[in-house]
Amino acid sequence: MEVLFIVGGIIIGCVIGFLFTKSKFEKKTITLEAGLQFISEQKITLENKLINALDEKESIRKEKELLVIENTKYASELKNLKEKLTENKQEVEKLQEKFTKEFEI
Repeated sequence: MEVLFIVGGIIIGCVIGFLFTKSKFEKKTITLEAGLQFISEQKITLENKLINALDEKESIRKEKELLVIENTKYASELKNLKEKLTENKQEVEKLQEKFTKEFEI
C-alpha cells in the first residue's frame, strides 16, 4: 500500500512538473512570438522609410537637374547681356567722340 502511495506521488509530481514546465515554455513561446511580431512591424516601418527616402532622393535629383538647366540658361543670358552692354558702351563712346568733334568745329 505504501508503495502505491509512493508511485502515485511520483506520478502526480511528474504531472505537476510537466504542467509547470509546459506553462513556462508556452509563456516563452508567446514572448518570442510577440518579439517576432514587433521585429516584423519594425521591418515594414523601415522598408517604408527607405522607400520614402529613395522617392525623396529621386525628387531632389530631378529638381537639381532642372536647376542646372535653368542656371545654364541664365548664365548664357548673362553672357549675352554683358556682350550687349560692352557693345552699347563702345557705341556711346563713339557717339561722345563724334559729338565732341562736332562741337569743336
